[in-house]
Amino acid sequence: MNPLPTKLHKSLIIAATLLLTAIAASAFDFTQIARANYGNVYRVVSFNEDNQTGSIGTGFYISPNVLLTNYHVIREAWRIGIFSVDGKLVSEARVVKASAKMDVAFLGTERTNNTFIRLGDSNELSTGEGLMMLGFPNDKPLRTEGTAQAWVVPGVVFSYTAAIDHGNSGGPVFNAYGQAIGMATFALRNGQAGAIGGRAILEVLGVIPKRLIIGVDVRSDEDVAYDAVHGVFK
Repeated sequence: MNPLPTKLHKSLIIAATLLLTAIAASAFDFTQIARANYGNVYRVVSFNEDNQTGSIGTGFYISPNVLLTNYHVIREAWRIGIFSVDGKLVSEARVVKASAKMDVAFLGTERTNNTFIRLGDSNELSTGEGLMMLGFPNDKPLRTEGTAQAWVVPGVVFSYTAAIDHGNSGGPVFNAYGQAIGMATFALRNGQAGAIGGRAILEVLGVIPKRLIIGVDVRSDEDVAYDAVHGVFK
């Protein structure tokens, strides 16, 4: 994978404060949520040094220019392409921050006005709660529904009843309020799937630039909070 530019790497020095804003909302039908978000999930494609296709997964924006996916999707990438639901390349991407241990990657993209999906507080997840996953097991996004089961790693990874394929990795797992309560990550032997919780995803940030714009050196001594309502770091 191409290393981060020195300036961008050095800019990851700002303490990030987790701020999951409580959102007053009514539960929606999963059909409504799916229709509203088909265009907000993207196919993440990694390319090797010879520009050949490598790993393929799913991603979604958590702020206007920060896309979330799994680390294993982009781990060996020399170049990362973000493709829309209609198969068009909408942006090149670069790793801003990643955690191999947590299998989380935050990608900065050239487009800065993307529609984002709000992250929900996974600590409030209940056993038996209905969930819906959107991802790209093929060249089109697929909706899969299931229910929350148990915490595989308390507070970090939860299981749910839904089949998952390789291309689903990095896709949002929605609760009934239209929030991404987690990110689809792996399959379990019992036919269930595992997802990293929304709160755990934000805790991975640790430090993050105030403005996530590719190639710009950002420095600040201010603490940064994530506003889950507006999808911005401030």
